Amino acid sequence: MNILITGGYGFIGSFVAERFYKENHSIFIIDNLTTGRKENVNFRHKSLIMDIEDEQCEKFFKAHSIDVVIHCAAQTHVKRSIDEPVTDSSTNILGLINMLNLSKIHGVKKFVFCSTAAVYGDNQNLPLQEEEKGNPISPYGLNKLTGEQYCQKWDELYGVSSLIYRFSNVYGPRQHLSEESSVIALFTNLLLRKEPITIHGDGEQTRDFIYVSDVAEAIFRGVRSELSGIYNLSTGTEVSIN
Repeated sequence: MNILITGGYGFIGSFVAERFYKENHSIFIIDNLTTGRKENVNFRHKSLIMDIEDEQCEKFFKAHSIDVVIHCAAQTHVKRSIDEPVTDSSTNILGLINMLNLSKIHGVKKFVFCSTAAVYGDNQNLPLQEEEKGNPISPYGLNKLTGEQYCQKWDELYGVSSLIYRFSNVYGPRQHLSEESSVIALFTNLLLRKEPITIHGDGEQTRDFIYVSDVAEAIFRGVRSELSGIYNLSTGTEVSIN
């Protein structure tokens, strides 16, 4: 199949591209290189360096018969979504709509949307179930929840089958460092530089950490099995910061 990964040069997207390539699928990437790096994908593929909301993306769809779109591209910084909500919405809503609409026009069979557990907000009903009502606390979470609804509506109206994964805390190689990176990436970087680690609070707060290759495997299996609907993508295991 022809697999298009938006954000395919990024942390998660590059692992997804690699997983499908290993099964001899043809790989296509749209990425604006805001956080992605071309060196993350060192195998044969075709790419377009472009914002996902840009109308020029249609030429890429026209030139290649895309079977599956895996939508990893996103503005993922919670603080930036609060400080710059228009920018967040431009990527996470308008960019998504552009990809969905091009998928409809050009006959894409499956659309995989990379969502987030941030759609649940501060819900303490652990373990979280997919049926829990979304109550995001940031524009980022709100736009991801809205994005899920767009995917479901395109499925309902136009038959673009959608598979939505709500990621927990993903970690692993190629993860870019920022103030909002996973504590695993931050702590590992500090250890390698022989610098002290600061733990906020008592360290007993917990997260559900999932390895990036497991995320890529779940996406691959979901596409192969023709799965659709909304699923949490996590280990179901609480791990304290300590």
